[in-house]
Amino acid sequence: KALTLKPSYAKPYCGLGNIALAEGQLDDALKLYESALAIDPNYVEAHSNLGRVLIDLGRLDDAETRFRTALSINPDHAPAHYNLGVVFEELGRPDEALRAYQMALTLSPDQPDYHWNAALVHLLKGNYEAGWQEYAWRLRRASKLVRDVGGVRWDGSDPSGKTILVQTEQGFGDTFQFIRYAQLLKQRGARVVVECQPKTERLLAGAAGVDEVIARDVAPGAFDYSIELISLPRLFSTTLESVPAPASYMSVPADLIERWRTRVNTASGLKVGLVWRGNPLNTINPKKSIPVENVAHLCGVEGVAWFSIQLDAAADELEAIRAATPIDACGPDLTDWAETAALISAIDLVITVDTGVAHLAGALGKPVWILLSHIPDWRWMMERADSPWYPSARLYRQPAPSDWAAVLGDVRRDLETRVKTA
Repeated sequence: KALTLKPSYAKPYCGLGNIALAEGQLDDALKLYESALAIDPNYVEAHSNLGRVLIDLGRLDDAETRFRTALSINPDHAPAHYNLGVVFEELGRPDEALRAYQMALTLSPDQPDYHWNAALVHLLKGNYEAGWQEYAWRLRRASKLVRDVGGVRWDGSDPSGKTILVQTEQGFGDTFQFIRYAQLLKQRGARVVVECQPKTERLLAGAAGVDEVIARDVAPGAFDYSIELISLPRLFSTTLESVPAPASYMSVPADLIERWRTRVNTASGLKVGLVWRGNPLNTINPKKSIPVENVAHLCGVEGVAWFSIQLDAAADELEAIRAATPIDACGPDLTDWAETAALISAIDLVITVDTGVAHLAGALGKPVWILLSHIPDWRWMMERADSPWYPSARLYRQPAPSDWAAVLGDVRRDLETRVKTA
């Protein structure tokens, strides 16, 4: 309506661009922001928002140019500083990203997203003290991470003799990584009740330090304190040097493992579980997933018996792999995470992209080779081939964005060596 009344009005074009961007219509958003800038070349918000679209399109150099243009017009435009930090983070320049986020925070100190991104860079760099403090801002972002159960939030005080309700949050991988802190609470004398995601109940019941598990839709019994799971590293003052990293902190009933061992032992050779894709609902999943043709090449290694731990493996994906080698598609029988853990316990090695399976294998102490994108999630840090969180993990990293061929070449070489020495 505004454009009908005044076709040369830049602001409605920017508003329509924002709607298109929110709906994922990137090409439309691009054109709308460009229309706004054709009318008003000094429209700071349009430059900054256009840069945001360019990030999503993978045009990082063009995005950087837009943000710098916006800042040349208004050096105090916090969103442009923040988005410039996103570009630097995507380009693998964490120090510059952090400086950009800190500038944005100087201008807009109460913006949770700015604190969140700063947290991720601090943690990526191993600056855990600063990282956990900033990570607490996740609780003030729009998405609600845990349900409101009332009561008193634990502040790190003496929990001896108290019942603490630990509320899991975010993804399965986060739960499997941080449930190790239940054992630390238990060692300090607490009774630990874990509120968990669906299909994790049986598994988490066997985690060290857990006294009871409840589902998220079940009213908790009496408790003294509640706390979000990923607030525990901050409350325990975890640094890079003090990460609690036992060889394993999860267990699975022996009869469940034996049932899977009976199945996997029908195959001969080194028994390897495989995951090549993450959660399709995760917006960054495409960066973390490997094309099946690359996976098929890896599976050509002789002397390996393959087991697909991919829950949603498509028929055409399995067909592509089976063109190179037989593979047991276990996904349909992995009805909950306890079944997955039992399968992992029954095989020799797990090779996986960055998914919940990677964390679960590490939590079980199973040898796990984790295949990472060029700029990985914060918990894998940069450049290291090992993980301070999982002693049994070996990390394989893309040398350049999207270069899975190099990663799988290294994995195939090491796998061939492993078969020879098995």
